Amino acid sequence: MTMRKKFIQTTITGYLNENYKLSSYITLNELYDGEYPDQNELIWEYVTQNDFNDVKFKIIEINVNEYFDKFKDEIKHISSEQKRIIKNYQDNINNIKDNIIVVNSYDHLIIDGYHRLAAFYFSGIEKIKALDLSEEL
Repeated sequence: MTMRKKFIQTTITGYLNENYKLSSYITLNELYDGEYPDQNELIWEYVTQNDFNDVKFKIIEINVNEYFDKFKDEIKHISSEQKRIIKNYQDNINNIKDNIIVVNSYDHLIIDGYHRLAAFYFSGIEKIKALDLSEEL
């Protein structure tokens, strides 16, 4: 895991712990603490830079099994590096259990957080928080 990703995950957890009870809508800019995802990331197929900065999206609770079912066949074919990332998340599940992933609930798609979702699934966690790109304020 890169230092940047570790920082973002820590920031996301801290942000939610401090602010989730105050508001169920946040911007992606707030979620990522001003750090833009790489341009090749899937998130850019769903939002523009203006959306990233200005649009507030709803934080929802999702069923891990429902979302994992959408890609469980693909996970059989992942690389050893991908397996290592998932295992690392599993080993640190107590530190990441409050992290949220980014989804499009309309299509049950995971936009950002496949590895974390897999770790939650394999660790028996049934419900997690997600920022829903299909639910704008």
